[in-house]
Amino acid sequence: MGFLTGLFTRATILLLVLQLPGTFLPLVLFPAETWKQWPYAPTLEGQYIIKNLVVIAAGLLVGATVRGGSVIADPHAAQDAETKEAIQSRERR
Repeated sequence: MGFLTGLFTRATILLLVLQLPGTFLPLVLFPAETWKQWPYAPTLEGQYIIKNLVVIAAGLLVGATVRGGSVIADPHAAQDAETKEAIQSRERR
C-alpha cells in the first residue's frame, strides 16, 4: 500500500528490506519443497518465492527516486550520447 499511495515511501522500503530475507529463507532451508532440480526447476512454491526478485527490483527503482531523482537524470544527455555514438560508428565505416 505504501508504494501505491506514495506515502511513507522510505518506511515502506525499510519494511521491504527487513521482510525479503525471510521470504527467501525457504529456498535454502527447505530445498526439497522449493526445487525440483537445482537451480533450473523450482516448484510452484519456489517460483512464488523467486518472483520476489521483481519486487526487489521495483523497490530499488522506487528507492532511487525517493529524493526527487528520476530514472534518467537528464534525458537530453542520454539522447546526445546515443547521437554521438551513431556519428562515431558512421565515421569508422
